[in-house]
Amino acid sequence: MSKTKEISKWGIFSIFTIFVLSIFLYGYLIVSFDTKNLPENHGKVQTELFVGEGEGQPLIVGLGGSEGGNAWASSYWAAQRNEFLSHGYAFLAVGYFGIEGTPKEIDRISLEGVH
Repeated sequence: MSKTKEISKWGIFSIFTIFVLSIFLYGYLIVSFDTKNLPENHGKVQTELFVGEGEGQPLIVGLGGSEGGNAWASSYWAAQRNEFLSHGYAFLAVGYFGIEGTPKEIDRISLEGVH
């Protein structure tokens, strides 16, 4: 068998193996997911409001991502928040998991807490 055919055979075998393992992992995650119990502090959020000068400011709501915590309230995003404030917007930074008083992990995050 030529070297190219050998490499192709193992490449196809590897792709097929990864595909099968992915299906089993997906099935396991679906079967093992707890649909009856909500996480501790479900629906709780932590917020920080930033306002500029003036009244009647439209509100921008900043939601973090998979990093958890309240990323928009951090000093890393201060320049962007201040840019919004300088254009007449108020800014609400919302942390919905991974900080004290909120769910520990991202799991069925409740939008009612943001409302």
